Amino acid sequence: MFKGLHPFFIFMVIGLMGLLAVIVIGDLYHMLRTNQPFSYSVLNLVKLAAAGVFGAIAGYLAKE
Repeated sequence: MFKGLHPFFIFMVIGLMGLLAVIVIGDLYHMLRTNQPFSYSVLNLVKLAAAGVFGAIAGYLAKE
């Protein structure tokens, strides 16, 4: 499935996505418990991190 990708690189990407999921779920939980509006800074964090991950993957694949 991930032919040609280094296992450490896959582990790094999955770890970053897991960390982002924990942050988003924690923010949503806090938002629902305190009846506060959605924090757009978390959405911005996810957008920038996703762009960084896609760029890292593209750079790694372009190297080969």
